[in-house]
Amino acid sequence: MSETLTLPVLPLDDEVVLPGMVVPIELSDTEVRGAIEAARNSRGLGRGPGIRSEDNARVLLVPRIGERGLAAVGTLAVIEQVGRMPGGEPGAVLRGVSRVRIGSGTTGPGAALWVEGTVIPETGQGPRANELAKEYKSLVIATLQSRGAWQVVDMIQQLDDPSAIADRAGYASYLTAEQKLTLLETVDLVERLELAIGWTRDHLAELDVAESIRKDVTEGMEKQQKEFLLRQQLAAVHGSRLPTCRRTCTRPRCGRSTSSSGPPTSRRKSAGSGPGSTPSSTSRGTSGPRTPTTSRVRGRSSMRTTPGSTT
Repeated sequence: MSETLTLPVLPLDDEVVLPGMVVPIELSDTEVRGAIEAARNSRGLGRGPGIRSEDNARVLLVPRIGERGLAAVGTLAVIEQVGRMPGGEPGAVLRGVSRVRIGSGTTGPGAALWVEGTVIPETGQGPRANELAKEYKSLVIATLQSRGAWQVVDMIQQLDDPSAIADRAGYASYLTAEQKLTLLETVDLVERLELAIGWTRDHLAELDVAESIRKDVTEGMEKQQKEFLLRQQLAAVHGSRLPTCRRTCTRPRCGRSTSSSGPPTSRRKSAGSGPGSTPSSTSRGTSGPRTPTTSRVRGRSSMRTTPGSTT
């Protein structure tokens, strides 16, 4: 026979806590603080400084996702500790125990909302559940190994209870709040494991695709960098093999003078074959003495300037 409980409701906005999970809760919100105080006061616990053990104080964690309001199934949680968070804010540590189906509202101490709930017994245990639990456990370990979470891998490897293995899906960051709520509402263990296995396989497939894309992009970038460096090296090699004049000469008409220049002998020959050349420049090969041109010019000049001379 299922147990009926009267518990204060602690609403969780867009969050789901499954049985077996241990979570910290900040007490800055009025509803959350009111539920914790109501649970503690209902057990007659005193107040005092520091962190204290709350062995018997219990609260009902109810997901409140989007516009759906409070869910019909919650998690019975035990208040493990009350104190300060690492940042100094007041907080509490809660541990999920079992699934509870929410009934009608009732009255209770404090400002919290009180409801009556029935503990939901788990079904579906057996060989099939054990087999699925092993498969899901291996998938979870593979996911954690891909992230390098080796400490969590050791914790998962120590789990043997199929129900505890299935409810570890509440820690999965790749599952949405709606998916985790579906796991909370699914009482049958086999169905819950099948859901968790399917979602985890999809996540691993997405990781494989993302890793393949990352490798392709990395290889493409490396190839482009290598090709760029090779082009730069080839350009540097070709630049070092250019002619010396083209690389070092700074004269603006160096190319023209170099292209029109010829052997000195050809220039001398061309200078002597023009229309205004003198006989002396063309008679180098004849025999006999050569009279300089300047002597004849001087003789003529003296004959013209002497008055009274006879022929």
